Amino acid sequence: MNINQIIFFVLIFQAFLCSSQNIKQFDQNITIENNDTLVSKILLFENEDPETEYFVVTKTDTSDFIVVFSQDENNGKIDIIVQYDLLYKNGKLYKSKIKEFEKILNYAKNDFNYDSLSTLVLGRLITTGDLAIDITKEFIHKYGNKFENTDYKYVPDFLLESKLAKDINKLFEPYSIQVSDIIIEKLGFIPSEFISSSSIIETPKNKIPEKIIDCMIWIELIKK
Repeated sequence: MNINQIIFFVLIFQAFLCSSQNIKQFDQNITIENNDTLVSKILLFENEDPETEYFVVTKTDTSDFIVVFSQDENNGKIDIIVQYDLLYKNGKLYKSKIKEFEKILNYAKNDFNYDSLSTLVLGRLITTGDLAIDITKEFIHKYGNKFENTDYKYVPDFLLESKLAKDINKLFEPYSIQVSDIIIEKLGFIPSEFISSSSIIETPKNKIPEKIIDCMIWIELIKK
């Protein structure tokens, strides 16, 4: 399949999304980053503040990892929402999602001033797969595996020093943006067998802790 055919199918896909989600407009400008990778966007007008949805397309795949930018029309603050639900997706490793996120950020900088970035809405930690496993291992190393005695209050501070914050800081480093705070809700420690139904992982089964940290995560961002 050549690049023109890929672009054609991307536009057909966008048109389908527009008709199925009552989207009023979509953008047909597609950035060709190399011979087999595209970054595409769709403009959404379902909510009070317009949103822009970005995703990556290759020769063999239209990614199910979607990043949505939403800018408040009153204060200009920009929120980034990661949309990924394995129940309705084909699945993707954490490291693959990070690579796609990098491409999307590099493209979206042409549409948004990152100085106005406010919050990154990550969703459930368990959907990050290998990252959730690594963070759980860090937690056990620091606090032990007596999860039932965990104090909810110190988990955000722990996450600020974890691989989560380090990965996000590295992701936004080219734009002089860094993590300032992490907010969590619905903290829990779930049996490890549930991670395979919530994410795609490459960690060997015998290297996965008995329980995995899970919570909803909001990451506050600031300009360096």
